[in-house]
Amino acid sequence: MSTRETFRPLTDYEGLYEVSDQGRVKRLARTETYMSGGKEVQRKVKEMFLKPKRDKDGYHRLVVGGRKKRRHYRVARLVALHFLWNPENKPEVNHLNGDKTNDCVDNLVWATRSEQVQHAFDTGLKTPARGSQHGMAILTERKVCRILALLSRGYPRKRIRERFGITDRTVRAIARNEQWKHVPDLWGGRRSA
Repeated sequence: MSTRETFRPLTDYEGLYEVSDQGRVKRLARTETYMSGGKEVQRKVKEMFLKPKRDKDGYHRLVVGGRKKRRHYRVARLVALHFLWNPENKPEVNHLNGDKTNDCVDNLVWATRSEQVQHAFDTGLKTPARGSQHGMAILTERKVCRILALLSRGYPRKRIRERFGITDRTVRAIARNEQWKHVPDLWGGRRSA
């Protein structure tokens, strides 16, 4: 079943550009008049679909306008502004299926920043930072392996705490496999205290 593509005039560029509910932007056919060498010149501009480029974050982006009024837009934002109601005045546009290049209106929703971040975690697009990748981490995976080796050989927790600058609670959590679970116990010791 194919649905008909609906086009609406692009705000501030009425008569020049239109955006569709399928995520496409087209330049409309027209005759432009401009001055060249002191003479008024006319040229015909053909209708054509603009080709978006992917930005550094993977979103479709394009440039709209002429010489004097050029602006860069994310295609998803243009579609949302022209086809989605935003009664709560949410500032960002979220891609429901996580595909940043699918700019169809059915795949877009207005969201807050926190809703977007939560959606990314819920759909697996983002995973929580673990181990040394976490901003608050004091240890590295290598140090945790050393701690596990020392624990498996009966090394006193107090000396481990002092050596690595951590609390007894952290040592206990590593031993019980409550923290740093992704680090394998390479020495075959028990990870329970």
